[in-house]
Amino acid sequence: MRKKILLILPLLLFAITQQLQAVTCNWGYCNSVVNDQFGSVNKGKGAIYIPAEISKMYEGKQLSYVRVGLAAKAKTVKVFVTKDLNGEYITTRTQRDQLSGFNEIKFAEPWTIDGEGFYIGYEFESDDYALGASTMYNENACWADLGDGWKNYAVEDHALALSIQAKISGDDLPKDYWLFCSNDILAEAGKPFNINFSIRNMGTAIGRRFQVAYSIDGGEEVTEEIKQTLGQDMEKDFSIAHPGYASLGKHSVQIRLVSVNGEADAYEGNNVANSTIRVMNTLPVQRVVFEEGTGTWCPYCIRGIEGFNYMTEKYPDTFIGIAVHKDDQFATSSYDKLTFSGYPSSYAMRDCSQSINPSSANLEGVYKVIAAQQPVASVGVVAGYTDASETTFTVRTNLNFFTAKTGLNYRLSYVLLESGMIAYQQGYYKDTEMNHVARMNYSFDGFANSVPKSVEEEEDVESFRDLEMPTTVQNKDNVELVCLLIDGISGHIVNAAKCEIDAEAPVSAIRETRQQLVPVFTVSNGQLNLNGYRGTVSVYDASGKQVSADHLQAGLYILRATDGNQSFVQKVVVR
Repeated sequence: MRKKILLILPLLLFAITQQLQAVTCNWGYCNSVVNDQFGSVNKGKGAIYIPAEISKMYEGKQLSYVRVGLAAKAKTVKVFVTKDLNGEYITTRTQRDQLSGFNEIKFAEPWTIDGEGFYIGYEFESDDYALGASTMYNENACWADLGDGWKNYAVEDHALALSIQAKISGDDLPKDYWLFCSNDILAEAGKPFNINFSIRNMGTAIGRRFQVAYSIDGGEEVTEEIKQTLGQDMEKDFSIAHPGYASLGKHSVQIRLVSVNGEADAYEGNNVANSTIRVMNTLPVQRVVFEEGTGTWCPYCIRGIEGFNYMTEKYPDTFIGIAVHKDDQFATSSYDKLTFSGYPSSYAMRDCSQSINPSSANLEGVYKVIAAQQPVASVGVVAGYTDASETTFTVRTNLNFFTAKTGLNYRLSYVLLESGMIAYQQGYYKDTEMNHVARMNYSFDGFANSVPKSVEEEEDVESFRDLEMPTTVQNKDNVELVCLLIDGISGHIVNAAKCEIDAEAPVSAIRETRQQLVPVFTVSNGQLNLNGYRGTVSVYDASGKQVSADHLQAGLYILRATDGNQSFVQKVVVR
């Protein structure tokens, strides 16, 4: 009997421990991604304010940890709770050598939440800019002391939320879900579209039935029930189908979380989100990039060659394949950072958590999912040689994020591809033509400061870069340049474009003007004249509303032209 009791006791203790661990939640204004650094200081303080209306929900619960999201490694981090940022701390704890990303730091003494407003935050010292920020916004979410005293940067500068969360424990925690929108909703005129939003589970209860209502332009609410499973500390994307609009323009939309599992949410303050629906002539293109590990020594890698050739032929404008050779004569050290567990295998959009067998069926299945997503930005690229020797070329890249944004953290990278190559050595592929081969990766992680931190609505972001042609290229007539837009935190590719390097266009045509590449648009009797331009042109009035090009009244208009990989913006005044 004693042996049985001794065996049962550890199981009971394990079960009790699991229950104690389960009744905790993370509350803050950020999501789970540290998007960027804030403040550009290597020593400072950051905090968020939790007002009384939220504190009362957790009154009597224990605050034992602070989750700190760092943008870089910190030498020391001191977490704190206080009622007054300029007063004494209620409880603290200092830890050394904290890594970038989220760190959980336990207080020396837990604090019992008393129902009054309070601040949680941290002091830090680092060799880099470590104060981490998210992609979310709340007026209480970005208090910082950057060396000149505490300021509410969310109110003063519309700064995004710091990556700080309170880890709260106790019995019967509130059932709290946060509904938010990250981007404007883009729709093509005359076609259905999805109203997109996200929900984060701030509590411990599992959500399974979400009743969500939306209203457009202040009209009557439409309610939908969505069945999804959303566990503790998880967030997911949701969508509601809309039949679409026939005419161009902008519409305001409000989305509201009505109930979860048939019950009202514990905190209504984070249940409503507002966004804008932009009805456009054509939608920006989401291109899909696959990077495949291969080699001429690999007898099975013919599968990847066939898969890439199939996808390139079927989706020439939106599929971009990059064959990354390893341990053969086509390998380039500029791709050493990208490793593969087997050959052939591939990654979509540089998401290295998912290895994909590069058969045509597998590639197409993943491609269709990503290509249907709304891009964070449109990408256009053109390139031309600087002189007759064709040893250097100039690249012009155009980006458009559609809406005004701050806190951007993206980088541009470029990859030179060569096709029609024949292996120098005897092997499995001596008679096989190699296409899409990576000959040079110009900055694997992306060039620093190549994308601005903030953009205006419909701003066309233009950048230039001079690059050298590698001497290993067999035939310069068979090269293409891929431009990758890379997330600066995750390292994932978010969009891309591809172009040939033009031997005919002088570098001045690349560096100068859009007029040399796009005709000057004119207006006659209220009608926009494209003057031979073959691309698509969208017209916006001075307020940013998209309008028809057929009946333009007197005023200022912004024209956005798109033709393949090239995008341009011009202004036209109608008198």
